[in-house]
Amino acid sequence: MAAVGAQVRGLESVDELIAALRAAAGELGRRMAAQDADGDGGAVLDRITGLIEVANTVQAAVSELVGAADRTGVARAVAGTELTTWLTLKARLTRAQASQMVLGARWSARFAVLRGAALSGAVNPHQVRVGADVLRHLPDSLDPGETAAAEREVVGQAATRASDQLARAGEEVLERVAPQAAQEAAEDKAARQLRRAESKRFFAVRDNHDGTASLVGLLPAAEAELVGAVVGAVAGKARRQLLAAPDGKLVDRGQAGADALVELCRHAQGCSKAGPLGAATARLVVVVKAEDLARPDGTGAASAGTGRPLDSKTFSRLACDSEAMRVVLGAKGEVLDVGRATRVIPRGLRAAVVARDKGCAFPGCDRPPEVCEGHHVRPWRRGGATSLSNICLLCPAHHRLVEPPASGPPGWEVRLRDDGLWEFIPPPWFDPDRKPMLHHRFKPARP
Repeated sequence: MAAVGAQVRGLESVDELIAALRAAAGELGRRMAAQDADGDGGAVLDRITGLIEVANTVQAAVSELVGAADRTGVARAVAGTELTTWLTLKARLTRAQASQMVLGARWSARFAVLRGAALSGAVNPHQVRVGADVLRHLPDSLDPGETAAAEREVVGQAATRASDQLARAGEEVLERVAPQAAQEAAEDKAARQLRRAESKRFFAVRDNHDGTASLVGLLPAAEAELVGAVVGAVAGKARRQLLAAPDGKLVDRGQAGADALVELCRHAQGCSKAGPLGAATARLVVVVKAEDLARPDGTGAASAGTGRPLDSKTFSRLACDSEAMRVVLGAKGEVLDVGRATRVIPRGLRAAVVARDKGCAFPGCDRPPEVCEGHHVRPWRRGGATSLSNICLLCPAHHRLVEPPASGPPGWEVRLRDDGLWEFIPPPWFDPDRKPMLHHRFKPARP
C-alpha cells in the first residue's frame, strides 16, 4: 500500500491521476469478474467499505470539478450548451440528476470543512448534500466563528449519523454553537409553521356518489391534536359502553371515531351553551314527489342538498331531532307545497324527556343525555305525535337499532309501560320469547 501511495503522489497532474484511476478501475472490474466475490466474509466486508470510501472521494472530486465548471461557464464556452445539458448528454444522467449535481456543487462550495471531509472520503455524497442544506439554513446572524463551529459539528455528526438523521440535526447543531440564536430560530420556525398551517387549513365534505362521503381537511398541529383527543375520548367511552350493551356489538376504533365525530356535532347542534354555533340548528330539507306521499313505508324522499334518495329508516332517524322542511314536487318537478320548518322536538319538551329518561333508555347503555337523540316511537312520518309519551331518549347507535324496518321481520321495539317507563322488546333472533327488557337505572313501581 505504501508503494501505491508513493506512486500516486508521484503523479504531477489531475489528468494523470484520473488516467491512473481509470486503469485501476478497469483492473478492479476484471478481477471482480474473474474471481468469486464471496471469499472470506470479513475480507468481503472490508472491500465493500474500502470501495465506498474510494467512491465517496471520487464523487467529491466530481462535485469539485462540476462546481468549477459551473462557476466558469466552461460548458457553454466549449460545447455551446448549459452544464446540465452537457451532463445529460455526456454522462447519460437524467435532467433531474444533472440539476441536482450542479446545485449540490453550488451549495457545498460555501463550506470548506465539509468539502474537505468529502474529499477525504469521511462523508458520503448524501451526507454532503444534507449537511450543506443544514448549514445554509442557519441564521444569517451567526458570526464566521460560529459558522465554522457549526460546520465542524455537522462533519462530526456525519461520522455516526446517516443522511436522514443528519437532516434533523439543524436545531441540535445550532443549540451547541449558538444557544441564543437557536432559541430565536426555533421561535421564528414555530411562527412560520403556524402561519403556514393556518393559511392552509380547510375542511370539506365530498360526496363519493356511492352512499358515502369523505371528510377531508387540514388543521394546525395543535388544533388537530385537540380534535383527535376529544374524538378519541368520546370514541373510547362509546366502545366500552357498546360492549356492555345487550347486543354487545363490537366496533373498531375507526368506526367508533366516525360515530364520535357525528355525536359531537349533534351535541353542538343542540347545546344551549354553544353560543352562535349551537344556536343555529341544521335544517334537513326533504324533497318528496306527490305520488309518494301516500306510501305507507314513507319511501321516495330525497335530500334536497344532494338529491340522494333517503331510505325511510334514515329519514325517520334524521327527522327525529332536527329542523325538517318538506318540499312536495308535482309530476313535472314543480313545487306544489313547502311545509313549514319546525323543530321536531322543542327545547322545553326535550328538557322534560331528559329529566325523565336521564340518558339513553336502551338497556345497558349509559350514554349521557347531551349526546342522545329524541326518538319518535310512533314514527313522525306516520303521524306520530311530538309528545312526552312518544319521545324516547336514545344514543345514535341505539337510535339506529330501534328504528322500525320498512319491511321484513320486526327488530327492536319500544313501548311505554303504564308506569311511565320505557321497555324494549328484543327481536326473535335475540330472544325467541321476546321478553321485554328494562334499563337498569329504572325500577318498576311496586304493585
